[in-house]
Parts: sequence; structure tokens; C-alpha cells
Amino acid sequence: MTPFFDDRMAPWVADRIKVSGDGFGNCRALGVEHRGAIVAGLVFHNWEPDHGLIEISAAAEHRGWMTREVVRVALAYVYDGLKCQAAVARIAAANAPARRIWQALGAEEHIIPRLYGRCLAGCIYVLTEEAWKRSRFNVR
Repeated sequence: MTPFFDDRMAPWVADRIKVSGDGFGNCRALGVEHRGAIVAGLVFHNWEPDHGLIEISAAAEHRGWMTREVVRVALAYVYDGLKCQAAVARIAAANAPARRIWQALGAEEHIIPRLYGRCLAGCIYVLTEEAWKRSRFNVR
């Protein structure tokens, strides 16, 4: 799996996770390639530089795309590049694989009833810079 920055990945992710409106707006995107094919994408959006906060959304068409290298590149951009103090993700409560990823990274989980509709709970994950520094995935 090879990560690469390409903002054209934002519509690719938006289409797969059904982002409404104009997509992510002002954002930065990271693609993941495997054997010449795009298998996943991450979008960094809703950046609040005054608060040191950014949101991350992702979509994938291949299992196993979230390698240590992909995580390292993505979160180096967040914490070293943008100098954020926290990253946030919104995930449907039913999306167990994505939830496991954020939990494994050390993010705090907050379950929000109706975040995705009347009968669809969602989770907000917050990965602080300190939690990332302690994470077993932050190996340099």
C-alpha cells in the first residue's frame, strides 16, 4: 500500500461515503494505491487552525489498506505539518472496522444518538496529539 497526496481523491471519498452538498470544501486528500489501483482515500477537512483541529474522513474499496505507513503519513501531516492538537472523525456506529481503527490508534470515542438519522447512531472520535504520541502505531 502506497500513500500519496492528491486532492482529486476528495471527490472519490465523498462519492463513496455519500457526502452531501459540495463535498468537503477546502480540504487536502491522501490516496492509497495498491498494485496500480486506488484502494482508499482520506480527506482532511474542516480545519480550524486557531483551534488546532481537523476532521478526517475516509473510504476504502480494499481491506488491509490502513497500514502503519498510511497511518504514519496521514498523522504526520496532521500533527507535524498542520501542527494540530487533535484530529476528529465521525463514523456510523454500525461501521465496526472503522471504529476499531480509531480505537486502536488511541482515540476517545463518543457515541451520539441520531448522528446519522432518526435511528442511526454515530461516533465521534477524538485523537489528541498526546494520545498519538503514546500510540503503538507512532513508531518512527
